[in-house]
Amino acid sequence: NETGLVFIARFLAKLKGFIVFPIIVKLFGTQTYGIWAQILAIIGFATPMALIGINVAIKRFLPSEKDINIISKNFWSIFYFVIVVSIFIMFVIYLLSDYIALRLFHLPEISNTLLLVTLIIPLNAINIIFSDLFLAFNKVKKWILISSLRDIIEVALILIILYVTIKDSIIFLITITIASLLLTNIIAFILSYKIAPLKKPDFSNIKSYLTVGFPLFLSGLTYTFIHIGDRYIIGYYKDITQVGIYSGIYTLATVAFLGIAEAIFITLLPTLSKFWKKNKIQEASFYTSYLLKYYFILGIPMVFGLIAISKNLLLVLSNQDFVEFWYIMPIIAFGIFIFQGFGISDYVFILTKKTTTIFYLTLIAVSENIVLNIILIPFIGILGAAIASLITYLTYSIIIFILARKKIKITLETNSILKSLFASILMYIVLYIFNFTGILGLVLSIITGIITYLLVFFIINLNNVKEIINPLSFIKNKLKL
Repeated sequence: NETGLVFIARFLAKLKGFIVFPIIVKLFGTQTYGIWAQILAIIGFATPMALIGINVAIKRFLPSEKDINIISKNFWSIFYFVIVVSIFIMFVIYLLSDYIALRLFHLPEISNTLLLVTLIIPLNAINIIFSDLFLAFNKVKKWILISSLRDIIEVALILIILYVTIKDSIIFLITITIASLLLTNIIAFILSYKIAPLKKPDFSNIKSYLTVGFPLFLSGLTYTFIHIGDRYIIGYYKDITQVGIYSGIYTLATVAFLGIAEAIFITLLPTLSKFWKKNKIQEASFYTSYLLKYYFILGIPMVFGLIAISKNLLLVLSNQDFVEFWYIMPIIAFGIFIFQGFGISDYVFILTKKTTTIFYLTLIAVSENIVLNIILIPFIGILGAAIASLITYLTYSIIIFILARKKIKITLETNSILKSLFASILMYIVLYIFNFTGILGLVLSIITGIITYLLVFFIINLNNVKEIINPLSFIKNKLKL
């Protein structure tokens, strides 16, 4: 019921990226942004390693448990287990800090800074665990609170960077990330008391949780490498500036689709788990198909919108280094749009405890991505990385969707997709004709695009207006909830 609030929360999270990106690029240059992007890549790679996939057990197994004592023991067992693993990951990064600084940053002097970065890893992992707990028990408003509060704190503090020197900018970004995570984790701990009050842990179920979660940990690493591994390869063949350009464009291209996917699919696994436990396969099929339909209705116009405004968007938010490569944004956007949409197929294999299938498929995908990047980047630079990502996203999405449909019938409503496609094409034509430029032009483009798409889409869907406007009511009636 809180899907709209979830979307707002995720919008705030992505808004943070839109604020940080232009501030760093315009004030401190492309290279500084490249350094920050590599730091985020390290955090993004290390956090799944700290979780080892065990956090999946929170949403997979705890929602069906009725005894609060058992819930508490199992949750805090997971919590302490992740803390121990996080400390080990921190120690490994400490040992490798000189090597990482030299190979990934080409800046030996950043080695000491990486020691500060390691503090983010356990805090980030804890934040994810609390978020999963709230989502598992449909406490979406609590999740929204801690998620939005973290983003608001970081956005508020990030504005202070305007008064910080170039030398201190990276340290400052790391420090406010640590501070925001500390505060939100304390609040999350307080809010979690009624769901899972602090108990002495019982590690007897850890092995069974890892049986389901560990393959997802492995696939999570490969997922992460698919998304950020190309930056390491770009850094190897090119330099940190090229890493910054690609990372910045990638962030802008994917922000909308990640927000929509999280808003629509974020409560999917707990809901499907309940249907699955009650053997309501048909209901699970309908629910999944219906959410996928809405993802396409919202996502298709965003792809066309980005194609129309990508150059002006980079002109407004960055510098000429980025504008030169504006054409890679639509490529990345289309790839991530498909990948996020068909990513719902993962949930099917989690439900059926066939998570090793996800790992094997992501392992194939990351191997494909590495090979393509090594072949393409030396010859066509970051355009090659974008093309490699697109090919990888398409092949993975098609294969896993086909396999998932053999277990649960996930229907693609081609009629609504074609209507959305038609409305999006007309929207693009309108934006192309007007060709707005500048900051005001960017705002006008977004407003004009939204109005045009909605107007055309509703006109060609007059028979289904109520369903489109109030999908939750339609779902409840259909499933007799």
